[in-house]
Amino acid sequence: ATSLRLVDELPDQIYSELGRERSLVLIPVPEPTEEKLIAAGYVQVDSETGEKTEIAYPTAEQWAGELGLDTSYELPEPANTDRQKPHHEDDRLQTLLYAPQLEARLRGIRSKTQTALEESGANILYLGIGFLEWYESAESSQKRWAPLFTIPVTLERTRSPRDQGAYRYSLRLRDDALLTNVTLREKLDQDFGLLLPAVDDDMPPEAYFRAVEEAMLPHQSRWRVRRQATLMLLNFTKQAMYQDLDPDN
Repeated sequence: ATSLRLVDELPDQIYSELGRERSLVLIPVPEPTEEKLIAAGYVQVDSETGEKTEIAYPTAEQWAGELGLDTSYELPEPANTDRQKPHHEDDRLQTLLYAPQLEARLRGIRSKTQTALEESGANILYLGIGFLEWYESAESSQKRWAPLFTIPVTLERTRSPRDQGAYRYSLRLRDDALLTNVTLREKLDQDFGLLLPAVDDDMPPEAYFRAVEEAMLPHQSRWRVRRQATLMLLNFTKQAMYQDLDPDN
């Protein structure tokens, strides 16, 4: 209820568009019309009586597949795209929810973000691009996931005349610096003797993924960098205090 995953977007394109101070609109899967449900076989029509029978109503993920969207949470790699798809160059971010579910999810996320800002003055809303999939030990079968490239964002809400006055939610870059996942960095250093590369404002996500892979994977064969993107709530307040208390700072 406090996160939202994206599909079929390019990490570098997302970061580049936000860096240009553009607002990126979070869009739902368009709900199917009855005609389209019939054409896709989700509704059957009796040829003699004309009576319609709903076989099943597609989930947002199923209907996104019917529309030709890549429904995998693993984002496409630029090297594997023969040509740039139009929706990889626009100002919209694709989700796997229908409009009512998307609005409810984003309303809750926005409310929690505003509460945190009012009570502590801290932003807790981030777009996480890329996760390190790791294990506590060589014997462990439990996968752990940690965000790698976290972008501080603001969730804006406006009325959309085009959608009969429904709310439209969009992301905009906050005027905050990118933060390295210090908790993960210290964990990897103390428990595995590995150094997590620092996040640099001039390094796009794809380049950072490669840097993490080069630093981690030769030493941990089961670990992976997962190319996924999630809007989520992260409280970095203590991390900032930890960095302030470093004698080098």
